[in-house]
Amino acid sequence: MRQKIFFLIVFGINICCVFAQPFEGTIRAEYFVAESNSVVFLEWFFSPGRVALEMRPSLNKDSVKQSTRFLMEEDGDEMKILSTMPDGKKYFNTMEETSIHAGEGFNYKSFETVKTEEFSVLLNNKCRKLFSKTNSIKSTCWVAENLEINIIDYSKFLKSDYDILAMRNWDMKGFPLKSVTTTLHGDLVSTMLVTEINPKKLEKKEFEIPSGTEEWEGGSKKE
Repeated sequence: MRQKIFFLIVFGINICCVFAQPFEGTIRAEYFVAESNSVVFLEWFFSPGRVALEMRPSLNKDSVKQSTRFLMEEDGDEMKILSTMPDGKKYFNTMEETSIHAGEGFNYKSFETVKTEEFSVLLNNKCRKLFSKTNSIKSTCWVAENLEINIIDYSKFLKSDYDILAMRNWDMKGFPLKSVTTTLHGDLVSTMLVTEINPKKLEKKEFEIPSGTEEWEGGSKKE
């Protein structure tokens, strides 16, 4: 009987470990900016201890040209930014975490969040509704808590992302699959909608600066 109980305990631990593996793969989303009436395509890359975010203008959705990729490490104190120009030329620069600031008008002291018991299903994921508010904006997002992503560990680099900062306030795992941001008067500022979640093994090159890429600093080539 003891052997049977021991087997069940060990089996249960192993099963939990299997399902608690950190998410590895990509997440694609569309980000709409109301002021410019434009769409930016986002692609997140996740691997244990590392995250990358690539942004591409709408005219280049499926093109490798004209993009910006932000490379972050969980235990790092700097973020590398890889830029690809329309002609395909690449360069990068480095930003210390301490030199990254929240967007204009954002006030941490006025930042309020509400974690609700309301849920929606997006891309077959149960998502919790989360509110946040500052002195100038309101944001509502829907977080898929079942995704094993510790995105809040990278909030030191993502200081203008209201949804991730709201998640950090509640120490939440997961990832926001939808977001709507407005002014306090209700005027639309932006929306974000995840379109694809692709679990897969990623190569190290997704999180690295290609060999031979020129480094720029302060708008000019670093000597």
